[in-house]
Amino acid sequence: MRLHEWEGKELFREAGIEVPRGKVARRPEEAVCIAAELGGKVVVKAQVLAGGRGHVGGIRTAATPEEAGEVAAQLLHSQIKGCTPEGVLVEERLGPVRELYLGLAVDGVEGRPAVVVSAEGGVEIEKVAARRPGAVRRAHLDPLAGMDRVLAGELTAGLEAPGVAEVLCRLHGIFSADEALIAEINPLALLPDGRLVALDAVVEIDDAALFAPGPPTSWRPAAASPAN
Repeated sequence: MRLHEWEGKELFREAGIEVPRGKVARRPEEAVCIAAELGGKVVVKAQVLAGGRGHVGGIRTAATPEEAGEVAAQLLHSQIKGCTPEGVLVEERLGPVRELYLGLAVDGVEGRPAVVVSAEGGVEIEKVAARRPGAVRRAHLDPLAGMDRVLAGELTAGLEAPGVAEVLCRLHGIFSADEALIAEINPLALLPDGRLVALDAVVEIDDAALFAPGPPTSWRPAAASPAN
């Protein structure tokens, strides 16, 4: 089961991965209020369970609260990749110095988790690998040993982003604890002040794990919109 972006970011926040300030709006007037709280300049993102939203106009910027309301109205009444948005995530607009990529996924061929790290984020990782193979690092993990800080440090060496190894470890913690099939940050923004902020969240939970006996995973459907 794939989570909406805002649900994935709730998991990130709980795990100590920084995400932009923002809330979900389900009506244009809510988007206006949220944008005003965030200072006016925001990103408005359609919440649909489909990738590639940005390529079809599902992610847009607004310079004022009023414009945020207009954008929200358009997105809420549109079809994004064949899906009707259940809401829009209105977030503060940040200006990254660089964008990175961190991801974990179950490799069905190898039968174990794979971790992928790239110095280029914000684009499809497959395209980066085809264009610049050296920009992408891959490794398979021992399902029992998991991710340690030594391996995380080796994979993220050369990214020149202090703290990125810790973010990767925290992402693996989510991947492992929630029995995810995919846990991805694309992009992970490096801000001028040195902070690392997850601008997007892709999390897909194994359906079987939701009904497995034993202690529940940390994920649960949220009853309210997220707030920072």
